Amino acid sequence: MAGDTYLMLPSDKFINGLISFFVAHLFYIAAFMSDGGIPRNILFVIPGLLVGIIYLRVLLPKTGGMSIPVVFYTVVLVLLLWFSLERISYSGSESSELALAGAIFFLISDAILGINRFVKNSKGAQVTLLASYYLAQLLLASSV
Repeated sequence: MAGDTYLMLPSDKFINGLISFFVAHLFYIAAFMSDGGIPRNILFVIPGLLVGIIYLRVLLPKTGGMSIPVVFYTVVLVLLLWFSLERISYSGSESSELALAGAIFFLISDAILGINRFVKNSKGAQVTLLASYYLAQLLLASSV
């Protein structure tokens, strides 16, 4: 909720929102770990790394002084995807499938947000951004 609030304020509180979402993702990752601990299959990190690399190649040339926070945030998104993939491998539960779907929708919403903020602002992106974001939150919250 703090991240949402910061991003909606009329003054630019983007970094505060980014930090809030970073912390929230750490809590999701901790919840995923409660099912089985630290990921053991390094192959599950590959999809997230590929997405993260593409994401950073698009954004970093445009982020200016925000490059370091954007890199750290991307790392936590890669970890979120990795931990959700790992969770499926050891539990195979419906809950773990919800977590993976939520992580994917969070990647989508954050990609839209990042591109909209740093690369090309599009008013039409807001609907897709919000739809994917709220679906991600619903799925992630339902998974833990």
